[in-house]
Amino acid sequence: AFLHSTNIIFFETFSQSNILVSELGRCYLADFGLTTTVLQSFSSSTGDSRGSTRWMAPELFYPRYSKPSTSTDMYALGCTILEIITGVLPFSEISSDVAVISHVMNGFHPSCPARRFSDEVWGVVKECWEDSDRRPSIQDFAYELHKHYSRRANEDASSETYLLTGKSTLPG
Repeated sequence: AFLHSTNIIFFETFSQSNILVSELGRCYLADFGLTTTVLQSFSSSTGDSRGSTRWMAPELFYPRYSKPSTSTDMYALGCTILEIITGVLPFSEISSDVAVISHVMNGFHPSCPARRFSDEVWGVVKECWEDSDRRPSIQDFAYELHKHYSRRANEDASSETYLLTGKSTLPG
């Protein structure tokens, strides 16, 4: 969130291989080698899509009209969360990058290959693949995930207390 607030864009850095997890479960983005700022230009004259197509927001396939932004980062983050939780690449059912590009440009989003998400978390992740002006900010995304997992941790703690004492720790 801090880096997005300073206009630093993570274009090309979001993928499972660039996220490290500490023993305490904190995630750290590891590869800043390709991080850019909003003010840097996005080269469209070479035709180079600069990044893995499986994580690229649809608007980036039109480099003449769009540049990497916090919104395109959110698209990539949604793909990365999908990859981390399921263990498979976005659009894993499609073998060719050209077919992935076509799929994305026709409005299709990554699918969840296995129900490893709660409906609430899946809904938050899917918001990352909305039209660019409707994607959540990193702050809103983090807030929604934190809210879900905090509630879940409280429910788990209450269940453990109930199993041990027969009394609920939740009000009501």
